[in-house]
Amino acid sequence: MRRPTAKGETRSGKTVGVILGAGKGTRMPPGREWKQFLCLEGKPIFLYSIEAFAASPSVDEIVAVVPPGMVERTKMLLLRASLDLPWRVMVGGRKRQDSAFKALQWLSARGDVAYVAIHDAARPLVTVEILEKAIAEAKQYGAAAVAAKTTDTVLEIEGGFIRSIPNRSVLFNAQTPQAFSLDLIWKAHELARRDGVIDATDDVQLVLRAGGKVRLVESPPENMKITVERDLDFASLILKERLWHGHLAHDSRAGSPCHLVCEPVRQRRTRRDGK
Repeated sequence: MRRPTAKGETRSGKTVGVILGAGKGTRMPPGREWKQFLCLEGKPIFLYSIEAFAASPSVDEIVAVVPPGMVERTKMLLLRASLDLPWRVMVGGRKRQDSAFKALQWLSARGDVAYVAIHDAARPLVTVEILEKAIAEAKQYGAAAVAAKTTDTVLEIEGGFIRSIPNRSVLFNAQTPQAFSLDLIWKAHELARRDGVIDATDDVQLVLRAGGKVRLVESPPENMKITVERDLDFASLILKERLWHGHLAHDSRAGSPCHLVCEPVRQRRTRRDGK
């Protein structure tokens, strides 16, 4: 087994972005459960994350994890996107933890990957800046997670009554991407499986239970997750403010299923040689 990376020590090897998009949106209306493939301002939701990762100078490769019936369609969309870095599409598992495990298992067996950045495909508003910060902190500390400050007062409930009100200044809402040294996150997933933990909804949760520390990267609340139908409208407004425009060959209404390929609007990728 490879020697664990010490704090502040940067391990040589590739950094791979893992986009998890195999889950089904149970809080979406019927017909829109595969929310990551719905159209948002002219292209599938998951493609925004793919393009953000492809535009990151720190990302060497992308792994897209999708439902069993979406592999060929995803490959077609990525080919049309003309990404200028290697990519792979693989089938995910029944739950989020299963999907992440499958991707990490494949990457760990390769031997040429040092870091991974895991991201939910349902968060299309991730920026290259946030991704770069998460990866840089992971290379420094071994693990880093993106989160936004909690602005609401949070209540802790017990038996139908308010038990306490936690100090809001130390509360953050978890987001993605979450970046790790591959050694650390793979060990955490293996340990969870051995202990019978099978329903974790967050990779940081597994690292913490394995005794690891995770560096916080503060993010704006705009890095939202598409969970319910109205989130599509909020995301659309934010995208318009950022002047990210797509051209759809079928139907550009927010939340319409993308049956045809959208023409991607690519972010400019800055090469490591500065050209």
